[in-house]
Amino acid sequence: MTLTAAVAAYIIASTG
Repeated sequence: MTLTAAVAAYIIASTG
């Protein structure tokens, strides 16, 4: 779960 959340946050930060 934590790993998925980290990846999602990375994608959001990358696109933002």
